[in-house]
This record gives sequence, C-alpha cells and structure tokens, in this order.
Amino acid sequence: MKLLPLHTLVLLSVLHHSGSHSDGDGRCVPLFVRVGGSTTIKCNITNSDQDGVYMYRRHDEKIREESVLYYYIDGTFTPEAPYRGRVETNKDFRDFSVSINNVSKHDGGVYWCRFNKQDLYSISERTCLLVQSGTIQIDKEEADCKLFIYWGVIGGLSVIILLLVVLLVKLCCDRGNYTPKQQQPSNGVYEVMRGNTAKALTNPAYESTQRRTHSDLS
Repeated sequence: MKLLPLHTLVLLSVLHHSGSHSDGDGRCVPLFVRVGGSTTIKCNITNSDQDGVYMYRRHDEKIREESVLYYYIDGTFTPEAPYRGRVETNKDFRDFSVSINNVSKHDGGVYWCRFNKQDLYSISERTCLLVQSGTIQIDKEEADCKLFIYWGVIGGLSVIILLLVVLLVKLCCDRGNYTPKQQQPSNGVYEVMRGNTAKALTNPAYESTQRRTHSDLS
C-alpha cells in the first residue's frame, strides 16, 4: 500500500475545512492526477443562463483563495499568470469544465467556479485536486508486473490441467487392457484332497479287497 505524500495530506486537510471559508455547502470531490499529467475539473450548476464564470483555487486554509481564470460569454478568456498556456475551457455553461495540462505539485488545492448573471452568483461544487508524485513509467512498470503475474497464473493452471488430462488418459488405457486372472484353488483345498487320497490308500478294507482280487487271479 502506497503512502500519500505530505502535500497530499495537507490538501486533504484543506478539503475538510474548505466549506467554512467559501460559499457553498462545503462538499468537495477528490480528483487525483500525477505530476506532468492532465486533468479536467467540472463546474456544473443547474442554471446555464450565465454571463461569465470565475474559477478559484485555495491550497492552504490560512490563505485567501486565488483567481485561476475568468471566462465571459462573448468568448473572452483571461487565465492568471501561473496558468497561462496550460488551461482551457469547453466554453459551454451547460456543462462547464476547465482542463489543466502539465500539472505540477503546486497546482494541488481546492477548485470551484462562481458563475455570474449580472449581480447574481451561483457556486459550483468543489473539486479537491490531489497531485501525486511519480511518472507514467511507474504505472507502466506496475502494469508489466501485473501482466507477468497474470500470465504466470495462466501458465501454472495450464500445466496442472495438462497433468490431469494425462493421468485420466493413462487410467482409461489401463482399464482397457485389464484381463481378469483365473482363480486357482487355494493351498487348503489341495491339502484336503491329498489327505483324502492318503486315507483311501491306507484303508484296511481297501487293502483286503486288493489282496482278495490278487488271490483269485492266481
């Protein structure tokens, strides 16, 4: 689990306390972006009939909010110095948004828009921009690692399935070649048969009959 950098924790603190320092209900939507990346902040309101819109940012609860840009309905676009060349709008009050390119760690903070229709103002929901250190290369390394693990698991399961198939085929072949052996009499049966034969040979009546038969022949 990655730990959030210190400046991100500070921004979370600003997120928590921002409601007491500006207009609106204080809710803030977190938006994560990496250093050097691009992001889009949405400023939605219910009434799209507006003359212009200001965007503000606060990065410290003890510091007053600063202006990021102003856009007027006639197309006039006035970004402040730190954002010139890096911000652009979609110019649509029905779903107004601001894109920030080449984000730096100093861009983190709470952003919101204030629309004006003559002397009436409408405040959009706030977005807490949390800038994380790192590059796209880190993301690529993490993706490569996950891909390696994924294919490793697939390869291991394939080997296990192959072994199971080979085992099943071997069992089927062994059953097909099985021939039941003819059951042979046990040694006990042979012993009984041998005993009966011996008794018959030593029977006195049997021997007397045999002698009488030889005498008659003589």
